[in-house]
Amino acid sequence: MKDTHIINVFIFWMMFVCVVGIPILLGWLFYRFLVHKGFPKIALLMPLIPIAVLAYIFANPIYPLDRTYKSNFESNVGMAFPQSGNIIGKRASLPNFDGEGWSEGLVRLSTNDYENVLLIVKRDSLFAEKEQKANEKGKKIFLQVPNENIEKIYGNDPAGHFWIGFMRDKKRIVVYSWTDKQ
Repeated sequence: MKDTHIINVFIFWMMFVCVVGIPILLGWLFYRFLVHKGFPKIALLMPLIPIAVLAYIFANPIYPLDRTYKSNFESNVGMAFPQSGNIIGKRASLPNFDGEGWSEGLVRLSTNDYENVLLIVKRDSLFAEKEQKANEKGKKIFLQVPNENIEKIYGNDPAGHFWIGFMRDKKRIVVYSWTDKQ
């Protein structure tokens, strides 16, 4: 077990050097090159490029794009993301070193698409209706929606890896997904 930990730490630092250290080193070398060639103002922008790229790489798991929520919906529900679907709220956690994390999207649908999704989920044998349990604060089961606004919740496995909450207004659903080490 101790050898595995040492190997994991070594791999982490090697990846850190490759992902962070090499771009910063290249930016610094390019900066020195441009200063030497007589372009000091342009050279000041060069170190910002790797920093901006790294910021995007690290921010993307925290703030996933809409297509992430749509593909997650499609792969778990087994239907195309509704055309009227508009993601109006989204949250996610930063994946830990094991790749575990969660994402949650609040989706506004037309009444017709809402009913279609509800019908498909009800008929799917993989989905079962879940109890409405509040989170640790006791007010919301999903982070964005108070419990009293939720009509039904369906999940596709006992571990709670994918849940859909259907709102009482018949226009919004909450799509929750938990990814863990498998």
